[in-house]
Amino acid sequence: MRNRPRRKQFSSCDACRQSRVACDATKRGHQPNQTTWNGACSRCLSRNRKCTFKVQKSSLVSMFLLANHYGTYKWIGKSTSRLGKDESVIPVSVIGDLSDGAPLELGNEASNGRTENHVYETSPSEIVASHEAQLPIPTIESGDTLLAQWSKQIYHHIFSSIFGHCLGRNGCPFVNNPPSDIFLAPTKLFKDLDAYIDKQQAPREQDAQIEQFLDRAIQAFAARWLPVTTPKTPHLQEVIKKNWRALRRDMLRVINHPSYCSVLTLYLFGQTPVPAGVTSEEESDGISSAVCIQTALLHIQQLRHSCQFLNLPPAFVELESRAYWAGVMWDTTNSLLLNIRSSLTSGLKGACLEPAWKLARGFLASFHSKTEIWQKKSFEASEEEAQQVISAANVCSVYTWKTIASVKEALREGVEESDLMFSWDAFLDALDVFKSTIRPLMSTCQKRLHFLGQVERLKWYHVVLEYYLGILLLVETIEGAGRQDLLSKIVETRTGAELESFNVLKFGLESRYTITEHSTGTELVGKQISVSFIAIDPYPTHVVALVQLMTKAIKRRYQQGDIKQEVHSYLSSTLLKVLEELPPNSCVV
Repeated sequence: MRNRPRRKQFSSCDACRQSRVACDATKRGHQPNQTTWNGACSRCLSRNRKCTFKVQKSSLVSMFLLANHYGTYKWIGKSTSRLGKDESVIPVSVIGDLSDGAPLELGNEASNGRTENHVYETSPSEIVASHEAQLPIPTIESGDTLLAQWSKQIYHHIFSSIFGHCLGRNGCPFVNNPPSDIFLAPTKLFKDLDAYIDKQQAPREQDAQIEQFLDRAIQAFAARWLPVTTPKTPHLQEVIKKNWRALRRDMLRVINHPSYCSVLTLYLFGQTPVPAGVTSEEESDGISSAVCIQTALLHIQQLRHSCQFLNLPPAFVELESRAYWAGVMWDTTNSLLLNIRSSLTSGLKGACLEPAWKLARGFLASFHSKTEIWQKKSFEASEEEAQQVISAANVCSVYTWKTIASVKEALREGVEESDLMFSWDAFLDALDVFKSTIRPLMSTCQKRLHFLGQVERLKWYHVVLEYYLGILLLVETIEGAGRQDLLSKIVETRTGAELESFNVLKFGLESRYTITEHSTGTELVGKQISVSFIAIDPYPTHVVALVQLMTKAIKRRYQQGDIKQEVHSYLSSTLLKVLEELPPNSCVV
């Protein structure tokens, strides 16, 4: 049998070990049992990252703990003079069980077939002392418990509190029902719709399973904020990865079972970033976020069509219209940010001709008529009036995003100039609605922000950020297309968007939001945390996109001599602080 070079214990880095591929770290200078190394193997180098050897550290500690369990063995030190009477040696069989599954050699094999014991240069007490802080006292199970305790609160405060108002009395342009609730929880909405359908049809066994998947999706979606809310809890990344992997395995079942709970489950998973530590190979070996969101939109279309043939009450029709508005908002966001065609409404002329957008435009026109008296300078918005203004501003923002997506599609696909100008005129009309109706009232609300509740302040921040992000995305597209004729028409709009974008980012950085672990009635029970609006933004990828656009704008102004070095440094450092507040993996979805 041909002699092969013996594989040294702990010669593979963590990434190669997890992917079970060969690692050439030793060829690049890493020594086996060396726990810290600043280099990278070929595989990690191609991915622009350093090698880590965390498995090695934990395994060394585990060896010593097992050695204490097998008390009849002796620990071999660097020399026999260091050997105490009660010190232990770990048996070769035990060390083999701790490996990654492949046979490991502890030393050189003698000619007589016997194996010499490996000589360690560190005593057991030194190993334990150096790695005591890394001993997994809180287990992964405790991390699961933490996720279960916090996930619903995080989901409610971060996603549901904002999105629920968009579906309620003041936020849905498809429904005019003044007695309805101001807030409608998305989870309740989609579950109630399925319950109505089940009354008309035989209940399906998969429905209960889909609701379980929805609960898992809420946990996976909320998991990224756990490091923000509980930063010192061990094993969080392992818990986050475990939940994400389990949920992605279930996505095929969700895709093949159209229901309203499936729609929300798919959307939440589509908004869940790939956890840190997941390799690119593993990421590509499964369903992507984009596919999940597109499938959710397809389910909405299929369900709307099938429900036409069921004898459903008016209450269902109202709820279905609110769910469809949710789909329209998701579809518009997806179309604008990913540069793809919308699924629920048409592209180029959708913002003017389709029923959905006619209703949105009509809603804004009626809101202008209703609030003419509010436009006076002496008007002071109460909390209820502020809720109406912010909800209307969200409708205007979505409508504006649709017109921007239409302009981007026209420029991207090279349509006739007349079609491009049709979309451009629709965008200018949306700008006029915002300037004449929404902006004055939002400015009034801004003056009283500190007298409003934290939910209203968070909603105000979110709507303003989304609106100006859309404007700057359009500016970037027009510049890329070389259409200076169009850009010259919105110079003032561009300048205002850049100023307001920085202001809203700074406001989000300085404002605090309090989340309570558990509440019972009016009595608060459990832990409270206070974080910035930036840290709990439900769409952190939008914050990243706005920071990138503002970085370009600041650089342009500095190069043109509009701002000094001192101002440039201040603005840049503020944007950096914004990024530091975001949860991990905010730029990857």
